[in-house]
Amino acid sequence: DKPGSLRIAAAEFPTPHQIKSNRYKMYEKAQTRKEWRRIKAIYSGDDVNRIRALSDEVLVTLGEKPLLNVWNWKSEHRQREASQGSRNKPKDLPECTLDPGTHVEFSEFAIEVRQLGTNGGIVAVGGNDTSQKEGEEEALISIWKMHPETLSNLRVTPSKTLRSVGIGKISDLSISPRESGDELVSVSEGGQLALWDLRLDQNPIALKRNAHDGDANCVDWNGNDAMLLATGGSDGVVKIWDRRRIATPLHFFGSVHTKDVYGIQWQKRFGRDADPKSVLASCSQDGSVVIWDTRRASLSTVDTVSYSSGGIPRPEIVLRHEGHAGKTVIELDWSPFEDDPWSIVSVSFEHDSDSSSPPEALFQFWRPSELVTKDGEDRARYIDQRRKANKV
Repeated sequence: DKPGSLRIAAAEFPTPHQIKSNRYKMYEKAQTRKEWRRIKAIYSGDDVNRIRALSDEVLVTLGEKPLLNVWNWKSEHRQREASQGSRNKPKDLPECTLDPGTHVEFSEFAIEVRQLGTNGGIVAVGGNDTSQKEGEEEALISIWKMHPETLSNLRVTPSKTLRSVGIGKISDLSISPRESGDELVSVSEGGQLALWDLRLDQNPIALKRNAHDGDANCVDWNGNDAMLLATGGSDGVVKIWDRRRIATPLHFFGSVHTKDVYGIQWQKRFGRDADPKSVLASCSQDGSVVIWDTRRASLSTVDTVSYSSGGIPRPEIVLRHEGHAGKTVIELDWSPFEDDPWSIVSVSFEHDSDSSSPPEALFQFWRPSELVTKDGEDRARYIDQRRKANKV
């Protein structure tokens, strides 16, 4: 696909519990017949770094330009005619464009959206103010409060802009899961972790300056426990924080990822005998995706032994997925569905700097066995229950 092409697709994957265990070979065959249906293609004509869904129908895209496009993928899109004599495909026009104004530079991936009720939502994008003098830093977050009538405007300016001098360029952010959605957490290239109150026009209400050694790359607010935050950094470390006390992390998971952590996300739904308040996944430049369970962290007596180099197994590690074969894994997303909480999609890319061709991207849809969350007697009991349920 050309850069700037958005593809809407539906995918279905059978779960092991949908097929009796004594028919495992049939299950293997079913796995090779995954249903993947393209529903629609949208051509924006511009590079797209990240897509976020504001609702089942509305998507927001962040590209190279300091503008965001809002699309209703179910609508028929008008097309902008290609210039005369051009062989380029006509571009589809978005419902509206979110424009932060001048002197703003967005980060590549610092976008977050949050649906509020049935008719509204919040779009937040992070970056920095480019009008500052050389050597000075001013983090900037643009906020849009979205309503149905917003989509009828061609270009929309921010509802609010948050700024803070002395904080590096925002690299990622996450909106509070509380119903009001009135707080936001951000991480920055300077390694800072900051909490913001969207009701106030001032500096962060809490700031941790050295949350990571180097850049802090990603952050996620636990959707099932509003007190828990997770961050990942260029130091290869995953940290868990209490929103009420960010001076010191609750948990420090190091010596597992060997390069930058680029994506992190808490599990969205309750799995069988699991707790999304404690389960999260991280992905890294080292090509791996690691699933963690913070409930097991207290069992660990290992602080610095490298798991990835064959060190002592770490009890907080549920699973390490190496299916991307060393390619940089830039993002992951847990399933939002209650009947399939363990499925994950992860995205990696490989780019030859000596080649003029675009990077090769790889999407993987995968699901770890729920057995990985169990130990000893619990695992044996689980297997026995499944056998009885399947009448093996």
